[in-house]
Amino acid sequence: TFFPRTKSIHVNGKTETKEAIEARKAREARKARNKREAQKVLPTRVSYVKKPFAKRSLISLGLTVAALILFTTGFTMAVRTGGQAGLHVAAMGFCSILVSIFAIWYGIRAFSEKEKNYILAKIGIGICATLMIVWLVMIIIGLRG
Repeated sequence: TFFPRTKSIHVNGKTETKEAIEARKAREARKARNKREAQKVLPTRVSYVKKPFAKRSLISLGLTVAALILFTTGFTMAVRTGGQAGLHVAAMGFCSILVSIFAIWYGIRAFSEKEKNYILAKIGIGICATLMIVWLVMIIIGLRG
């Protein structure tokens, strides 16, 4: 039987056959080609994780939480007194309305910040808009009733 001899080449202190060198070069070429193709695709993808939150959206969300606390406290106290709550409950309701207006304002202003994540601003605006509608309905019912 005849076994062809492969020539060994010394590279960086290692002995490699021609076939091994060709295979290594082909792997490196594939890696380089894949890397170039990935670099072409990456700029077209959008990453929501890497964008920081807009600063005003954090303020909007904090004001939204404060408005919800004032609303819940005032509403609970009004229900407990059977609708005959004192002036402090009315003050809580009025403060809740004002804080909601400012939360909506900061939420809208958050959209002017470039390259930011606006999800907190959207959540704050949605909750406060709902809260304002609830207050408006309660005021109308209170004036008619």
